[in-house]
Amino acid sequence: MTKRFVDGIAGTVRKDVAELKASSVSRMEGDAPKGKTGKSYEAGRIEGDWKAAIENGTPLKVSFDKREKAKELGARWNADKKSWVVPAGKDPEPFRKAGFL
Repeated sequence: MTKRFVDGIAGTVRKDVAELKASSVSRMEGDAPKGKTGKSYEAGRIEGDWKAAIENGTPLKVSFDKREKAKELGARWNADKKSWVVPAGKDPEPFRKAGFL
């Protein structure tokens, strides 16, 4: 019974894929996703050399529970140092007020 069920789903998917390939649809309509959470953090936009800005950033003390707030303020995760940072050139005062510095 399970095999029949899976075969039915696979057949439906194959049919749908064939129809999409035959159509002129190049992409689905709608907005592109804004990340895993669907949130957009405009404060976090870094112009220019973003890697250097993160590498030379000021380390922050951010708990796991407060990471979303840090992202909203513009903090970035430095994977090499395994810590949140204020990117170089960004005003650290909002982070100080939030208690991250």
